[in-house]
Amino acid sequence: EVRALILRAMARGNSVDLHPSWLEPLERQLASSDEVLVGQAIAAVVALRGSALANSLSEIARDDSRSYALRVDALAALARQAGKLEDSALDELIEIYSDSGSPAASRRAAQVLGEANSSNPQKLLIAPLLSQAPPAELRDFVGAFQRVTDHDVAQAFLSSISSNPALLSLAEHELFDVFNHFPPELLGDANKLLEQLKQHEQQKLVRLQGLRDKLAQGNAARGKTVFTSEKAKCSTCHR
Repeated sequence: EVRALILRAMARGNSVDLHPSWLEPLERQLASSDEVLVGQAIAAVVALRGSALANSLSEIARDDSRSYALRVDALAALARQAGKLEDSALDELIEIYSDSGSPAASRRAAQVLGEANSSNPQKLLIAPLLSQAPPAELRDFVGAFQRVTDHDVAQAFLSSISSNPALLSLAEHELFDVFNHFPPELLGDANKLLEQLKQHEQQKLVRLQGLRDKLAQGNAARGKTVFTSEKAKCSTCHR
């Protein structure tokens, strides 16, 4: 309990200096078989200045016996320490996102890919993932394309996101900030997507107003029965 408390305290720090006496104990915690303890140790390492314990983090990221969640956390820590996303880390994250079979791991990998400082060649590898991503992950991936000015990257982004039915889950302003930096020759296609989102939002407001007008006719008790029923299973996700 004391060990966990110390690691949490370190994790709350902001750019903490690594004391030499911490190195060996942290390496020991990162090598532990207790995944909760390893996760706390990774969070503590993230708060340290420099690239301390990068080798230990890399070992966790490559270790197939570790959980996907732990491997993604290690990759996120490496990207934050380096201030950029290494190609090897990009490959690992894309593989975990595509092949893990775990919705939680895929979502976390998408978040890291969206937040990391990626190069234009790396963005070209991330772009195809936008074509099939569900709404939450699509929103994460969009973050990787903020302030893009490169023509090829912008074109790849447009091609992928326009083919995804989940595009309509985004708000107009979420893409406007991305398109604001696009090359002028691609703004025509970008504006078509924005217009599509705008029209969808207007249609949605009309549908919602129609439902609002019918609220007085509703039966809350019957609604609760449907919501919690085994057949509908609404409550499984909407807890």
